Amino acid sequence: FLFLKKKRLYRKMREEDFVRNFKKRVLGYCPGPDCGRICAAPPGATSQSVIDTCLQVVCSCPLKSFCMGCVKLGNEIQKGVSHAPATCQNVSDWQKKTTEEGRYFTFRVKHCPMKTCRATIVKCGCQGKIICNSLDHCPNQACNHMHCKNCGTHFCWICGNVWADHNNYYQCNKELSKDLT
Repeated sequence: FLFLKKKRLYRKMREEDFVRNFKKRVLGYCPGPDCGRICAAPPGATSQSVIDTCLQVVCSCPLKSFCMGCVKLGNEIQKGVSHAPATCQNVSDWQKKTTEEGRYFTFRVKHCPMKTCRATIVKCGCQGKIICNSLDHCPNQACNHMHCKNCGTHFCWICGNVWADHNNYYQCNKELSKDLT
């Protein structure tokens, strides 16, 4: 019995790997409830073109059609709702910003500004107990001088420029120059 269970699991993992990495066509699982059919984008479509064009794919399940780009990005799919003209990336960004977890990431998480790094940097000024979980900002005015532990870059949290151009830990020089003009 255990052997058969492992064999089914292995077969499912190989199928998922095939769908994710198939080179000749863009494939994706239908997100319909209890469906799991593998659907294909038209020949010649790339993953990026599927995301950029909000490609609607037809399935024979009750869902009927869905956006293949949203499936590729992992967006939440709503039955019968087309998000055009918004791109799949717009939908992904919106879903991230409107969830509890998304609000956390909107103001506390950025990526290192170095194009060769892009490591995730988390900023929170709460000492000990985090008090700003349900807020859209951190009330503790944490320091804006960031240091990427991945590549060693020192940068400003507000503008993303190198820290050498700054002289105030709690206010960005770009903000200061805007205030003076």
